[in-house]
Amino acid sequence: MKLPEAVTLLEAASKILPSLRSAGVEAIRTTVRPFLEDGYTCAGAMPDISGHWL
Repeated sequence: MKLPEAVTLLEAASKILPSLRSAGVEAIRTTVRPFLEDGYTCAGAMPDISGHWL
């Protein structure tokens, strides 16, 4: 995965953060997680958003 692709995924994921915060989610962390497929080192990537509710 190239850096511009990772930045685009992070930007897309960050657009939902205000909704998560207003729903009471705290300690939100946004990363890009690669996924492996059929022996490829990185077949693609997806935003990985984690946090916890109070």
